[in-house]
Amino acid sequence: MRRIRIAVQLHPQHGVYADLRSAVERVEELGADLLYTWDHFFPLYGGREGAHFECWTMLAAWAEQGTKGTRGRALAEALPLIRARLAKLNPPPVRPLPILVAGRGERITLRLVAEHADAWHAGFPERADELVPKVAALERWCAQVERDPRTIERSVGVEPDDLSRFLERDAEEYVALGFTQFTLGVNGPRWEIGPGLEDWLGWRDERNGRLSAGRARSAPRPSA
Repeated sequence: MRRIRIAVQLHPQHGVYADLRSAVERVEELGADLLYTWDHFFPLYGGREGAHFECWTMLAAWAEQGTKGTRGRALAEALPLIRARLAKLNPPPVRPLPILVAGRGERITLRLVAEHADAWHAGFPERADELVPKVAALERWCAQVERDPRTIERSVGVEPDDLSRFLERDAEEYVALGFTQFTLGVNGPRWEIGPGLEDWLGWRDERNGRLSAGRARSAPRPSA
């Protein structure tokens, strides 16, 4: 016999969102197992022209109320299941499917990065020194779970209006912290790809060329 679960459906009609949001908080505080909205486009009873919230937007808005702690715990429960399910794909993927975890929480998120992630995205920091304690925390967790931190690709984001300055002043600081993936933001409504991307690609090619040359010099020479 399955365990009993109690669900609550909050009918998203004839009210203001602040009150609906408070109801969501109350339901979760009381410990209900499930929280539902519905998929109708107008009120089902009462005045048909009354206020009514659309379901997908409502679900996204409710997700915003998950605290950082509850979201982190949910992710901790989900990651082993995700990895186990990926391992059972039939036919299997042509290569391992990487898992990227984003966030900077030192107690939960970075522990999950150390335990499960192939890549870590550290957001869009304003300065490299913001990430110094985060990198240290990740490396502590890696030591605790006996994982080489170099096996985790480190990623950082660059804001659309900061591409040139970031490349000229900050990029090498992030590389020194072990970041090797840079996500360049591009804004709408036209999403124009300007010369900033070309500069970044040129920097990538030049730096990777130096890395390849260094590896070639350090490789053992064949004996005569």
